[in-house]
Amino acid sequence: MSDEPTIHPDIDALVEQVAAFLLTEHASGRSLTTQALVVRGEKHFAGCSALIVAARKEISLGEELRWSDIGVAVLAERMRKMPQFAALVLTHAVARDGEMELKAWLASESSDAEAREAARAELAMHAAELPRLKDAHAFARHQRAFTVKQPFSPNIESAADLARTLEISIEELDAAVRRAQPRRAYHLLIMQKSNGGIRVIEQPTDALRVLQRRVLRHILNAAALHPAAHGFVRRRSALTHAALHTGKRCVLRLDIADFFTSITAGRVHSAFLRLGLPPRVATILTALTTSAQEASILRAALRRDPTDYSRTFVSDWVRDSQETLCVPHLPQGAPSSPMLANWIAHRLDQRLTGLAVAWRMNFSRYADDLIFSTDEPNFNRVRFIGRVRDIVASEGWNLNERKTLVMPQSDRQRVTGIVVNQSLNLCRKDFDALKAAVHRYATAPTPLHDAAIRAQLLGRIAWLARFRPERAAKLSTKLFAAGLK
Repeated sequence: MSDEPTIHPDIDALVEQVAAFLLTEHASGRSLTTQALVVRGEKHFAGCSALIVAARKEISLGEELRWSDIGVAVLAERMRKMPQFAALVLTHAVARDGEMELKAWLASESSDAEAREAARAELAMHAAELPRLKDAHAFARHQRAFTVKQPFSPNIESAADLARTLEISIEELDAAVRRAQPRRAYHLLIMQKSNGGIRVIEQPTDALRVLQRRVLRHILNAAALHPAAHGFVRRRSALTHAALHTGKRCVLRLDIADFFTSITAGRVHSAFLRLGLPPRVATILTALTTSAQEASILRAALRRDPTDYSRTFVSDWVRDSQETLCVPHLPQGAPSSPMLANWIAHRLDQRLTGLAVAWRMNFSRYADDLIFSTDEPNFNRVRFIGRVRDIVASEGWNLNERKTLVMPQSDRQRVTGIVVNQSLNLCRKDFDALKAAVHRYATAPTPLHDAAIRAQLLGRIAWLARFRPERAAKLSTKLFAAGLK
């Protein structure tokens, strides 16, 4: 006879529930990191963390894009073949046998009260260790809550429907997907950060950019974004973002590190599923809107840059980029990325808004910029930032701790470059820089008058007019007078 423990019906049903949980988490856009998935799984299941970790790690990214096609039964069958499932069965059998023996002993006529109390304590320990679904009703509510899809108006049920929506033929769509897959579909632009780091802008090819703009116009604009999102949102701007925090006793600014590149292709696929699109269509759109670079391409882009980077710096930076730029991710520079990022961050906005309300604070987000403000004289800043850090991490991002800034009203409070101490105003340093730029343009010889520079200055003056129209009028008059020379 085999010494392997018999799979109890309870544990066999449990693995089906775990499989359904994993698929639901992914479809809702919440299967972000293994750690976050385990934390959420522990709310519903006891003793199943190792199995959840194994299932999450074994399924590759390419296969993860087809999770919705796998189905609960297929995923559960794969999980039953894992060593962690065998360990789960053994744990269940040992705990169940011990529980049954103790119950039988307690049912005997033993009069030793101390022994019976010790047996009851051991029985409680066995019950706690028994792998099980913690709360069936709570889990059912969880399933219902995250399987409701966002209504989607366009009728896109197939690749042919998607091609018509994007105003191309099905053959052109297939060709576009093939061209988007190679890692040379994007041109890399290297930009220096103020802190000495590097920002990589991935600019799609012209044909791909056109398709991404159509995806944005015909599909992504249907997403209902959270009111806290102000970046790249119609009828919202840096002004509406800053206006929420005007005249507050304290303004707290936090920054999300690698906001775009931390969004993997799996999360992008889940975002399209939550918009109500079929899995096949979501997979095509994911291919069109995500990117993955190669280490050799990153190294070549740095060498083309005029900055003389040391060999050690290049080697270290390329190594650090393996976990972000070299895996399928949301590219910073694609026209579809900002709206996708806002839609993916919808739950993050919900949770941070709830936290802000509980602490009597205002909250808004402009891309990776998280702003909280309050009139409360004394609030535990360390504890609050810790809560924000935990929420951001559980949603798949990390805070850039070096950019965390607490701004009391006695200091200059800046939100996306706008001073908000008493009223919205442009920073004095920015105004002086604009004034100097206009003066250089106005006093330069006529041949140096460049149309692009003039258009840029007009845009900056128009931005100043939002805060100080009288100053903007003077600079505008000076600029136009220079153009008449």
